[in-house]
Amino acid sequence: MSVPLGILEDVGTGWWHAMSGGIDRPRRTVVSALRWASGALLLLAVGVGVARPLLVVDGLGIINVRWRADLPIDQRSALERRFGLAVLERDPPTWRYTIADAGRANLEALVMHPDVADTHFVDRQEFRLSADASVTEPRFVSQRFPVVGRWAAEQGPRDLLILALAVAMLTAVPGVPVFLWGLPMSLWVWWRSMLARAVPTLTARTLGQFRVAFGLALFCVVLGDPPPALPLDLHTSLSVLADWPPVHAVAASETACRVLHVTTLVLAGLFIIGYWTRSAYVALVMGIFASRLVELQGRGMHDWDLAMPTLFVLAVVPWGDGFSLDARLAHRPSGEVPAGRLYGLAIWIPGFMLGLALAAAAYAKLSESGLAWITSGAVKYHFLEDAANAPLTWGLWVASHPTVAVLMSLGVIVAEASFIGIIFVRSPWLRFALGCVGLSLFAGFYLFQGVIWWPWLMLFTALLPWPLLDRGAGSTAPPVTTTTPLRAWHVALLAALAVQQALVSVSAVEVEPIMSNFPMYSNTVDSPEEFRRTRRFLFEVGGIDVTARVHAIPNAPDILRRVAEGVADGEGIAAQGATVMTMLRTIRGEYQARYGVNLEAVTVAAEQVTFDWQRGQFNPPTRVLIADVPFQDIDLGF
Repeated sequence: MSVPLGILEDVGTGWWHAMSGGIDRPRRTVVSALRWASGALLLLAVGVGVARPLLVVDGLGIINVRWRADLPIDQRSALERRFGLAVLERDPPTWRYTIADAGRANLEALVMHPDVADTHFVDRQEFRLSADASVTEPRFVSQRFPVVGRWAAEQGPRDLLILALAVAMLTAVPGVPVFLWGLPMSLWVWWRSMLARAVPTLTARTLGQFRVAFGLALFCVVLGDPPPALPLDLHTSLSVLADWPPVHAVAASETACRVLHVTTLVLAGLFIIGYWTRSAYVALVMGIFASRLVELQGRGMHDWDLAMPTLFVLAVVPWGDGFSLDARLAHRPSGEVPAGRLYGLAIWIPGFMLGLALAAAAYAKLSESGLAWITSGAVKYHFLEDAANAPLTWGLWVASHPTVAVLMSLGVIVAEASFIGIIFVRSPWLRFALGCVGLSLFAGFYLFQGVIWWPWLMLFTALLPWPLLDRGAGSTAPPVTTTTPLRAWHVALLAALAVQQALVSVSAVEVEPIMSNFPMYSNTVDSPEEFRRTRRFLFEVGGIDVTARVHAIPNAPDILRRVAEGVADGEGIAAQGATVMTMLRTIRGEYQARYGVNLEAVTVAAEQVTFDWQRGQFNPPTRVLIADVPFQDIDLGF
């Protein structure tokens, strides 16, 4: 109970001093700041009002988009941002949008994208808005932030004027400036005091030992996840960060991808042995970041959405101060063993970031599905979706026992939401125990779904009882000299991370691989009768199953499925546009280069599977032919 009572004491003390004038800040400073803020808001309101006619264009077109049925929420959100789509009505699988860029290039890319099943109010031959498309009233031009843009174009100046007036009035109300200063100061006192209690003190030697373990885990993860080269025509840019020329150039070159991967591994080696440690670590993180941007051309990066920002933040740690070549070459006196909470941040920050991510995941589930995520036993639907990958059949048993599914769903929410409590714990053994609780979630992902996110799992190395190494040294260790306290900017940085994650979760923003609201598995189904397992698409050439070969070519399965569905609807390949022709040309060339087979036709079929809720097993699959993709009927330039 000492930690919660201490937190309450800090909050109360900070608030009392603020309200009683004990904080060493004169009232006139706060009043001056409020007046400056009021003036700035007034100028901003005038600026938005004057510039609005220059920033408003003709009304935005309204279109309907039907996404493929099994499209994950995060990928749909990324595509909405990419094509400048702002949601008007949500009625899955058909969505109603305004589109900020109705140019031919953007509309053609949207229509031909493999994740788009169909569109309405778009001329699919000329790639322009159809004559019967509705148009909105004039809107603010903002492709990246359509909600903010519409607010600025409509009621923005009025809201800013009201806010400026309100801030100005605060300076005339006695006591309000002190109140406004006291609230953030009391929160600051609490946060700083909490960090002083929770962040452990480590010696530089123990930090170095953790660096070796963490570096080895990071090396193995990077080694097993090389950036894959992908022909430029198959790039998807699933993040705005990945959609720029240098990334496309590297992603299209097998040599560049190999050089990037080898360089990153070399930097990881330098980090492990502790040579040029700080510089090597920063370069290593940038190399991993570049590799993930390359990989975003072919797949999403949910497995890196937590690890990547954590690696960035860990750059504040002086990794090379102990148990490293840098420390040995520095010839530090043998009796000096630096220690401090700055070293302790190395094992505290990963737990902090894991706690934020899991809390955000729990919030995403409840914000999207509400309590129905628990009462419907949502875990059973996700177990069934991934049953083919799971090493055990336990998920099928859970699906056939509704009460167990509900209890497991509740357990997931409780475990995810409560894990953030690890940031208040300093005891090494208690941190280790809570880490085991967190690991149980990921063990469930593997056992029930066959999902392993190694970049997340490597962060759990920080939850091992590392401080015990310092205690175990006992009297034989040299005297400790505490030289690395936490600075104010460290405290502010950690507070900003918590605020940033809260804002990202509330606004459901996702910018892979550095920012996410972690919406994975946040959906549910109203009833078992409405559940239909996602169809598994099969690909055959001459009666031979080549599904595994097709999946080895990034984005090829979605493109072939999309083309086959168009053929099944009576739309010839030539009528599907030049972009489709280019994609098929690239797929054919990749297939021939990899397997030495010149594709003439690919048969696309779907395997429909239903689940028997009483017996707890899948019924025999039903094969449904979609269509043939007739490569031999078109001239692809070979």
